Amino acid sequence: MKKRILSILLLCCMVLTMLPTTAFAAVSDSLGNTPKENQAILEQLSALTGGSSDQVLSMLNALGLLDEDGNFKVDQTITLDGRVLTLAAVMELLENPATDLTRIADVDGTPVALGDLKTMIQIEQELQRIKDTYFSGREFTGEALENLNSLMEQLELQGISLQYSASATNPEGVETVDMSSMMSQTLGNSVTNSWSSGTFTVYRGKPVGFSYRIQKGQLSKYITNVEVSIGETSKVVEQSDGSYKLTYDVGSTFSLGGCKITIKVTTKGRNPAWLENSYSYGDLLGMIEFYDAENLVFYDGASYADHCQLKLIKMVGVPTIKTSMDAPSYEKELKNTTVLYDDLFIPLLADKYTVANGANNPDFVALSDTIRILEGARNSVLPSGSSPFYQPYQIDASIEFDWSTSVEAYTGPAPYGNSATRPYAPFYLTEYKFNGTSLELRGDKTRALNCTISKGSTVDISLQSTTKNRGNQQYYLPFELYLKNVNKDVQNSTTTAKTSNVTARLVDTDAPTIQSVTAPAGTYASGQHVPITVTFNEFVDLRNASVTINGKEYTAAALSMNDYGVTAMLWYPVQDADATTVTVNGMTGVEDVFGQMLDTTPYQSDSITGVTLESVLMRNAPTALTAARHRSR
Repeated sequence: MKKRILSILLLCCMVLTMLPTTAFAAVSDSLGNTPKENQAILEQLSALTGGSSDQVLSMLNALGLLDEDGNFKVDQTITLDGRVLTLAAVMELLENPATDLTRIADVDGTPVALGDLKTMIQIEQELQRIKDTYFSGREFTGEALENLNSLMEQLELQGISLQYSASATNPEGVETVDMSSMMSQTLGNSVTNSWSSGTFTVYRGKPVGFSYRIQKGQLSKYITNVEVSIGETSKVVEQSDGSYKLTYDVGSTFSLGGCKITIKVTTKGRNPAWLENSYSYGDLLGMIEFYDAENLVFYDGASYADHCQLKLIKMVGVPTIKTSMDAPSYEKELKNTTVLYDDLFIPLLADKYTVANGANNPDFVALSDTIRILEGARNSVLPSGSSPFYQPYQIDASIEFDWSTSVEAYTGPAPYGNSATRPYAPFYLTEYKFNGTSLELRGDKTRALNCTISKGSTVDISLQSTTKNRGNQQYYLPFELYLKNVNKDVQNSTTTAKTSNVTARLVDTDAPTIQSVTAPAGTYASGQHVPITVTFNEFVDLRNASVTINGKEYTAAALSMNDYGVTAMLWYPVQDADATTVTVNGMTGVEDVFGQMLDTTPYQSDSITGVTLESVLMRNAPTALTAARHRSR
């Protein structure tokens, strides 16, 4: 797709039968270009010969490169190290071999490396040479005339598709494709999903086409295949950067109406296995980006442009995040009815469990599931060779004990979680306080030793544990406590336990931090999106996030971020006037589920490795014409 500067020139060529060059630019026009692009422009300008002064003057006026007196505009202010310099002073500096060309100057508010500025000024000098050379009354002859005729034949036989910056006005002379009904699609449970654009006409001798890039983003394990087509004979070629080029040609005899762009996306459907170990929740996005349209322009419902994107959204429900709970008061009576006595299981965080329905307290279930998420998220991003993370928690309770026999006191291990008959994690105790006193812990940390409970007494327990002993149990902490029956084998005896003031909470003391910021390597142009992955050291809440990228602040919604996760995906929209790299400068409003705010102190805001941005002015601009045949006019 030939870009803006090229488009203006070729338009002038068609109207004024002008010179066969690919671009004219002044310093202000070339500020957004890459150094390679500016060098290509300079080489093209330097090669110009011949010409008609009236036509050149008209063309330069059309380009806005001349002032009202017919002189070249040299109105840029150039600031270096806080000093405003004249053009002569800058050129003298640039010609000095000792000058560091990597230093940054300010040209009309745009930062430019001195090396790039040198090329831009040389471009402007070439424009002056054009004026001096072509305003002599000479006519086109020889090679200049042949080149012009070759260019005109290329325009006539192959056609040129001009770039349309986003505009609310439908451009004339190019087919419009209505993409408004498929700009955002929510993926349900179907394996196969298909959408089509509005209809358009492909004209004989004018094949249509575009490039497209498939960015699966957070749906990389869910989307299994993507197909893009126009009709049954469109040709798709994979390009070197991993994108695709689609071309559809109806030949030179007839035009064909009723054409549509069709996108078919295949997914895992209802299969939930793709979510394992993802720990991302909310609207998860993938994206198909269309750009560099040829003989087409896309309409997204608001504007017309040579690029657009289809957002693919998979809604992953946010689980109930619970970091603490208050349990009801429970009463449990155990009665010996046989010689073989039963032991006492004291309801603590739930009072019943069945294989079919699990523990009957939804708060306990949510607390356990939150541990699963927090623990899994942390472990999924730990550096290789790190020790696993086990979630700490604390349980506090008061328990009144009584029994029917004359036994005065129970002596033995303090009430603990016995997983022999229940599918929960036994303790891995770090501390067990009994009536305010820390007890000795057994070697495997599953229980505390040397506890004495008097008949009819109420005891207070406060224990801290982690999930280290969980193994593959269903729940991440016990929902009941176990105590040996103080009545032993006394038939028809009873033992009673009454709980009160029972609380459980997860323990967290460190603030979340950023571990890395990455994006798929490649070149991204204006209108495209860079899928940036920010990895944290723990699971975080992203709903109120605010992110600064390349100096501009964005909301979470503007970047189509997920709501929760150990990673955040930021869909950064490349700006018309942007830097050549992407840097996440800062992030605020991010907190963990305990309310601790993101600590960005350790974060180094470096540009993302492997990512390059291109200016809208010369995006994918060619460096030479392809016309080769010549004929007289």
